[in-house]
Amino acid sequence: MCVYITNHVNIMIFNRWPYPFLDLASSFSPLWYLAVALLHVPCYGIFVLVIKLKHFLLLKWFPDSTRYVL
Repeated sequence: MCVYITNHVNIMIFNRWPYPFLDLASSFSPLWYLAVALLHVPCYGIFVLVIKLKHFLLLKWFPDSTRYVL
Protein backbone atom coordinates (compact mmCIF):
# COMPACT_ATOMS: atom_id res chain seq x y z
CA MET A 1 0.00 0.00 0.00
CA CYS A 2 2.83 2.37 0.87
CA VAL A 3 4.52 1.79 -2.52
CA TYR A 4 1.21 2.44 -4.28
CA ILE A 5 0.75 5.75 -2.47
CA THR A 6 4.38 6.74 -3.00
CA ASN A 7 4.10 6.16 -6.74
CA HIS A 8 0.94 8.23 -7.00
CA VAL A 9 2.43 11.07 -4.97
CA ASN A 10 5.54 10.94 -7.15
CA ILE A 11 3.45 11.15 -10.31
CA MET A 12 1.20 13.93 -8.98
CA ILE A 13 3.93 16.15 -7.50
CA PHE A 14 6.83 15.61 -9.90
CA ASN A 15 4.62 14.85 -12.93
CA ARG A 16 6.84 12.03 -14.12
CA TRP A 17 6.81 8.26 -14.23
CA PRO A 18 9.17 6.87 -11.56
CA TYR A 19 10.49 4.13 -13.88
CA PRO A 20 11.75 5.75 -17.09
CA PHE A 21 12.70 2.40 -18.64
CA LEU A 22 9.04 1.30 -18.43
CA ASP A 23 7.70 4.41 -20.13
CA LEU A 24 5.13 3.39 -22.76
CA ALA A 25 6.22 6.18 -25.11
CA SER A 26 9.61 4.51 -25.63
CA SER A 27 10.07 2.26 -28.62
CA PHE A 28 11.90 -0.23 -26.38
CA SER A 29 9.09 -0.51 -23.82
CA PRO A 30 7.80 -3.89 -25.09
CA LEU A 31 11.30 -5.34 -24.65
CA TRP A 32 11.59 -3.89 -21.15
CA TYR A 33 8.20 -5.25 -20.12
CA LEU A 34 9.12 -8.66 -21.56
CA ALA A 35 12.43 -8.59 -19.69
CA VAL A 36 10.71 -7.69 -16.41
CA ALA A 37 8.16 -10.47 -16.94
CA LEU A 38 10.87 -13.04 -17.74
CA LEU A 39 12.90 -12.02 -14.69
CA HIS A 40 9.95 -13.01 -12.52
CA VAL A 41 10.34 -16.67 -13.53
CA PRO A 42 13.64 -17.23 -11.62
CA CYS A 43 12.18 -15.34 -8.67
CA TYR A 44 9.26 -17.76 -8.53
CA GLY A 45 11.72 -20.65 -8.81
CA ILE A 46 13.73 -19.31 -5.86
CA PHE A 47 10.50 -18.97 -3.90
CA VAL A 48 9.62 -22.62 -4.58
CA LEU A 49 13.11 -23.70 -3.46
CA VAL A 50 12.81 -21.70 -0.23
CA ILE A 51 9.43 -23.31 0.54
CA LYS A 52 10.82 -26.80 -0.17
CA LEU A 53 13.83 -26.08 2.05
CA LYS A 54 11.50 -24.88 4.79
CA HIS A 55 9.42 -28.06 4.63
CA PHE A 56 12.56 -30.21 4.56
CA LEU A 57 14.09 -28.48 7.59
CA LEU A 58 10.86 -28.48 9.58
CA LEU A 59 10.37 -32.19 8.90
CA LYS A 60 13.99 -32.87 9.87
CA TRP A 61 13.90 -30.75 13.05
CA PHE A 62 10.41 -31.82 14.15
CA PRO A 63 9.89 -35.37 12.79
CA ASP A 64 6.91 -36.16 15.02
CA SER A 65 4.90 -33.13 13.96
CA THR A 66 1.98 -33.33 11.56
CA ARG A 67 2.59 -32.12 8.06
CA TYR A 68 -0.44 -31.05 6.05
CA VAL A 69 -0.15 -31.54 2.31
CA LEU A 70 -2.63 -29.72 0.12
